[in-house]
Amino acid sequence: MTETEAKIVDLINFSSKQKPIEFEATFKELIQDRVASAIDNKKIEIAKTMYSAPEIDSEEEQELETESEEETEEQEDGEAA
Repeated sequence: MTETEAKIVDLINFSSKQKPIEFEATFKELIQDRVASAIDNKKIEIAKTMYSAPEIDSEEEQELETESEEETEEQEDGEAA
């Protein structure tokens, strides 16, 4: 049984034995662990998006190439005239 599962079992036991103080303390500890874990995961997710190169799919890449080619042709036409 994991630590989280043990805490949940404790919550049920404290509830059934009408021990509100113990229930509250265990509940707060359980929620605090989950919130801390969620925050850590979000930090990692944000760091990955901030410090990695943006992903360009093949359609976007083709559009960029087409725009670049069109700009080059327009510049060449302007110089020839």
